[in-house]
Amino acid sequence: MTGSTNIRVYTLAAVLAVFVVVCCHERKLMLMCAVFWGVMFPLIAKGLQKTVSGEIEGYPTWSYYLCMVQQVILLILAFWMFLERSASTLPLSLWMESPWEPSMFLEEQVQALVLGAMIKDFILCTATDAAFILHHVCVVLGSVLCLSLPGGVGIVTINGVQAESFSLFYNLMAVFPSAMTKGLYVVLMPISNISGLVFGFLLLKVPMHWAWSATYAILCLLLVLFRCAGWGMYARKIFQDECEKQL
Repeated sequence: MTGSTNIRVYTLAAVLAVFVVVCCHERKLMLMCAVFWGVMFPLIAKGLQKTVSGEIEGYPTWSYYLCMVQQVILLILAFWMFLERSASTLPLSLWMESPWEPSMFLEEQVQALVLGAMIKDFILCTATDAAFILHHVCVVLGSVLCLSLPGGVGIVTINGVQAESFSLFYNLMAVFPSAMTKGLYVVLMPISNISGLVFGFLLLKVPMHWAWSATYAILCLLLVLFRCAGWGMYARKIFQDECEKQL
């Protein structure tokens, strides 16, 4: 990776960070938490770099472990949110379509974690491929949009959790390749992609100006297309490898 590539990636990271701050300046706690994760993940990466060596498909192996760490943290956060929702008197259907409320700390933290995770890939220069950069930019724009929506907080929160956590199966397949991890990836990723579209278009039914929900649906479609392209490439490779083993 050249120095000019580093400069472009860092510049993009700075532009995205400024964009997030400008758009979410009223959410001071969320911004502080996003910065916390943006700093914490690179610190965890330093520890992983000392113990994990090698590369997988051109990316350092430790970066896959780091992604799994952030996805496990997100799952823990989602479980905490599930426990809180179970104790709440607000019906699930109302929460799904609800506007942002001051009490929605955990829902806000989902977006903070995702933002921190995306920014950290630019800081660590583990997102230098054009496709990954486009993916990360769409995710950052999507998170900022989610934090600005006048409704549908539950819908976008569940969609963000499922999309990021299902990516765990890709990282497991990459780091621990086996028939089981490959099978889980091939079977479960399409479920996540379909869910992404379903939640994206569910937002269209929430009472708000059409521009909000349409923009979210378009971002969901772009991200699902990106993920489907990756899934198709890996599913084909897995199928070809299995066919070669039978010969």
